Amino acid sequence: MTQIQDNKLMDAFDPARQDLEGEAEAGAVPELVRDDDAEFLDAGSTSIELDSFDGAPGSYRFSRRIAVLSDPAGVESSAVGALRNHLSQQHLGLGRRSLAICSVDSDVNRSLVSANLAIAAAQAGASTVLVDTNLRDPELETYFQPPGDQPGLGDYLSGTVEDPGAIIRAEVLPNLSLIHAGTLPADPQALLSGRRFDELITGLMRSFDFTIVDCPAARHSSDARRVASVLRYALIVVKRDVTYVSDVKRLIDDFSSDRVTIVGTFLNVG
Repeated sequence: MTQIQDNKLMDAFDPARQDLEGEAEAGAVPELVRDDDAEFLDAGSTSIELDSFDGAPGSYRFSRRIAVLSDPAGVESSAVGALRNHLSQQHLGLGRRSLAICSVDSDVNRSLVSANLAIAAAQAGASTVLVDTNLRDPELETYFQPPGDQPGLGDYLSGTVEDPGAIIRAEVLPNLSLIHAGTLPADPQALLSGRRFDELITGLMRSFDFTIVDCPAARHSSDARRVASVLRYALIVVKRDVTYVSDVKRLIDDFSSDRVTIVGTFLNVG
């Protein structure tokens, strides 16, 4: 078993395996995607243009980079399906209805993982809501192109919109609803720290089987820590040859001090 070392790129990320029903040891990362999986994915991955969308004008359009839609039989979809199945058994199966998708930096395709996982969960029959809490540089609209402007999370948290139902884009796909970032506020941290955000997440967890939140990169602000502390459970997305182990260890320590349970990591090679 490879030891986690500081200042080492995740070119051979082999964290200590941990039963997801238990508490992770300090500095240990439960593993969801192994290195041999990553090598297989890397060999079969394809490049798709970011601005290439499917969908009729006037309705939601979806980026072809969302593998579970564009290539459901491909290796990337298989990896997401394995993650979904694991979470169905070891997370949702234990009554846990929320998950924050986090990363150290914004260069690991975290939001794409969030998009694929949310759709995969919906396809499996779980009523799912995907929330973009990145009120500084939102990314979900890179993959989900709405038919027009509608209010989002920032509008509700600022009080511009009173009814939380007004910011939920229901049934974007069967069993999948979305909440976009909406109008970006001057002080995202203040809004995410307020009672309205806590109440919104609580309401979503009561209304949906699975609430998935795409978080801002942890390196640039403390927003991700605040969001994860409300969700209570987090998945950390890392990228081979990009993410440093020492940075992941630091993020795990921060989350642990906030009483956030790390359910695992997802090694992204694309």
